[in-house]
Amino acid sequence: MTTISPAPARSGAMAADLLQAQLKAAHGIDADVNQGDGDALVSVWRDLVVWCDPTGSTWWWRTGRRSTQGPRKGRRIYRFASTSDVTTAAQRIACRYADLQRPQSDRPGAASPGDPAAVTCGSPPPQP
Repeated sequence: MTTISPAPARSGAMAADLLQAQLKAAHGIDADVNQGDGDALVSVWRDLVVWCDPTGSTWWWRTGRRSTQGPRKGRRIYRFASTSDVTTAAQRIACRYADLQRPQSDRPGAASPGDPAAVTCGSPPPQP
């Protein structure tokens, strides 16, 4: 597996470029980087956009699931990763990309809570 050197990012744009390179080198995934006004996004696939904070320290993206309990029931669930670990972040994003490649009925979000099919790429199962 190819790994891009995890040099510390100094901006969201630098972090986005680093992630884009890692996704291509290690997973063969083409992605586009979009920048403006200090924000940077990595567009990987439909419903998979990775945001980079302006300081270049964190990436986050939607998991495709929603919360199932509590006062915030129904809100989108996000996954976060530090830009200091581009390898792990790219692996997690590649797993989400693979989920999106499957038919919608086969995706983890379509499975009932506790169903083993709801667990992919090392993600914990959704809470009932």
